[in-house]
Amino acid sequence: MSLIVAKGAESNDPMSVFLYALKAPESRRQYPRRLKVFLDFLKLDGDLAQQARYFLVKVKEDWSYE
Repeated sequence: MSLIVAKGAESNDPMSVFLYALKAPESRRQYPRRLKVFLDFLKLDGDLAQQARYFLVKVKEDWSYE
């Protein structure tokens, strides 16, 4: 699976990629808050950006068997 990153979106920042994918203003407003609730449920420490980076690292580790 490959990920196409928008020009200007940093590939090492999962929040930039996440927000770039959200086109509707209302989605851009609501989804980060909902993502924070999900990451808090997983008991990840830190703010939203730190949690998103940690989540991405863990997912890549778990999917590295391919």
